[in-house]
Amino acid sequence: MSMLTDEAKKLVAGFSRSFTEDTSGEKYKVSQSLGRIAFYYERIRNAVEYREEHAELRAAIERIIRRLLWENPTRVGNTGLLAESLVRELVWARYLKNNSVLKTDIKIIAGVLSRYFYFLSLCEDETKIGRLTLREWALSVLSGEIEEILLPMVALDDILAEEVSVWFDKRFTWTDKQIPAAFQKAHVWAAIYRSLFKCDLSCVRYHLLKKFYPIWFRQSRDGILKSKKEILLIVNRIETIINSPEQAKLLRLVRKQTPPFLILAEIIKSSPNVATLEDREGLVKKIKVTAEKRYREIGQKIGRGILRSFIYILATKMLFALLLEVPYEMMVYKSINFVSVLINICLPPLLMILLGVMIRKPGAENTKKIEEKIFDFIYDGQTSAVPFSVYHQKKKGFLYDFFALLYLVLFLALFGGVFWGLRSLHFSLVSTGIFYIFLSLVLLFGFRVKSSASELNVMGTDEGFVEGALSIVFLPFLNLGNFLSSQFARFNVLIMILDFLIEAPLKNILGVINEWNVFIKEKKDDIIESPVG
Repeated sequence: MSMLTDEAKKLVAGFSRSFTEDTSGEKYKVSQSLGRIAFYYERIRNAVEYREEHAELRAAIERIIRRLLWENPTRVGNTGLLAESLVRELVWARYLKNNSVLKTDIKIIAGVLSRYFYFLSLCEDETKIGRLTLREWALSVLSGEIEEILLPMVALDDILAEEVSVWFDKRFTWTDKQIPAAFQKAHVWAAIYRSLFKCDLSCVRYHLLKKFYPIWFRQSRDGILKSKKEILLIVNRIETIINSPEQAKLLRLVRKQTPPFLILAEIIKSSPNVATLEDREGLVKKIKVTAEKRYREIGQKIGRGILRSFIYILATKMLFALLLEVPYEMMVYKSINFVSVLINICLPPLLMILLGVMIRKPGAENTKKIEEKIFDFIYDGQTSAVPFSVYHQKKKGFLYDFFALLYLVLFLALFGGVFWGLRSLHFSLVSTGIFYIFLSLVLLFGFRVKSSASELNVMGTDEGFVEGALSIVFLPFLNLGNFLSSQFARFNVLIMILDFLIEAPLKNILGVINEWNVFIKEKKDDIIESPVG
């Protein structure tokens, strides 16, 4: 029998408690006659707004609430009806199983909405929190809280993140004395959530709010009124942390440490007891089996990621661009350059396939490293802490300046060479611009899929000569793609059309038809249950 660390014991105990939650009570049931329409719409909607699959529920919660309030702002005063409408739409879209949500949970969600709406009523609507208004910030955070009410298993993330952060504090020492201890802890938490659970920023905000101000989730109106200034300070503090350059540096370090905990969490979920960890030989076998299973899933994940990325680019960028390119050439040149159109259409899928082929799944050596890291967490193998700093030490001098100049020359040479090649194929300026946009965005999303698929890789990436050379060539285009993606995300015309011109009337029509079906059912029940004679 092996002696377990306190972190390992607490992790098992926390997972055990979560598995024994009481789910008895009256459930909320929705008529599914219209659910298929909402389900297919939701699939289309998710295709044009690229995000990780696990983040779709939280994003849908935020989007539905935004839309319901936009349609009828007076819903703020009837949070019970708003909560029921939200759950009904989530069931229709099959984010939640029908007859699975407790009616008491809908009342809890109504209380959550009331708490946030009351706080917003005390503040100016346009109060800025970083790049967001306070209203936008609050809606993003409350969606995380509602997600956890609907899916209580999300609470397991907090348990795992807490013990991983304790382990991290033992293994690594901050050398940045100018960062207060409380901020260091928050930075680690944010990095763990982003690397381990692939949380988006809204999700990270929610979890940091739980750490900084846990009383918020049970606070009365009087308490909110008295603490308004304190809450605003905390909200700004959270936004400062998640958007800081220090967070980006820490994230790179934490991302290298977290893969083993995905394997460990899966093992404990399947058998949440101390004996599972105390049996070293049995644990080694479970680590290998679980790792191999996750490795096999990587191929499927790569395929889905490439397909989703391509659909996203096709739906949001390519169609719009081609609708611009063809009319422009007909108007200016009186003809269509089919070579440029064909290249702009065929290049994205070919590049995505190429990037997919370049992705390799981890092997036995990677599994061994995962095993070592898990054992270190469970049995306290390492005693010395590794110092680290989140501040960049700028490398000045001749060599650094030379490399900066070399990169600039490379950037200009690549873009200039591509421009010359396209013009020699008689690409118009519009076609050339579209080519740059497509190439940059496809490379960006392709490398994001590659990064996502390497979530279990603790060995680092050992690129061959060809891959290394391609990475250097692609780097300027990746920088352009990152810039374009951030700009397009703010002005996604297709999303605006879907949200306001399609989703709003569609969901209202479905709602009216649903009420009609309920009315007819009640009339039938009255006839059947009426006394005879």
